[in-house]
Amino acid sequence: MSKTQQAAPRMAPFEHNVIYAILNQKGGAGKTTTSIGLGEAMALDGLDVVVVDSDPQGSARDYEAMALHHEKPLAVRVVGVDRPVLDKSVPPMKEQFRIIDGASKANELTMSAIKAADIVIIPVQPSPLDMWGTSDLVDMIKMNMEARDGGPRPLKAYFLVTQAKDGTILDGLADEGLSGYGFPVLKTRLHDLEDYKKCALDGRTPMTAFPRGDAAAELRALKDEILEISKR
Repeated sequence: MSKTQQAAPRMAPFEHNVIYAILNQKGGAGKTTTSIGLGEAMALDGLDVVVVDSDPQGSARDYEAMALHHEKPLAVRVVGVDRPVLDKSVPPMKEQFRIIDGASKANELTMSAIKAADIVIIPVQPSPLDMWGTSDLVDMIKMNMEARDGGPRPLKAYFLVTQAKDGTILDGLADEGLSGYGFPVLKTRLHDLEDYKKCALDGRTPMTAFPRGDAAAELRALKDEILEISKR
């Protein structure tokens, strides 16, 4: 879908700006899939949104480049800021919604993203090793929450279960396994669906490649849930 085909801008759901950080220091958690998918869902709904690629590997920028190569540009704008200055460079951006696609294994970049964020989303696969692997990130977020307690920009954090497989034992234990960290788990889950893999081959998202599919439906549901928790 071209830029000219995306939805006309609609009235913002609220007046304040929101910065999201999609973070997990473990690779393969679905950070870029979540960031691009959420950004595209927002953009196609007429919202003013940008994805900020903070990973030096440039996965989100590569995704956008693939889309342009196949003449199927994303509806959402992607910019690169892969230096630990996110808390200074992202807040002044003009878009109302800014989604930071977090870096892997980069503590300075991760902390900078947390400082910039209003809401941190932690994508995590429903397996014990992946859930245990978030402990250092959770500690960093809680430290920042304490530093901002009582201030004008309180920090929220949520887990997002990714690559879920309904009916499996691990999927059923995900909520229980994450409950000990003290952050809520989003109701929406992103499943292990072929649509995510197939559409990435030419830089599209499920929103445009398979708009009536299950992946597109859960991305729209994620967008709606994220907007709901963004209200003040």
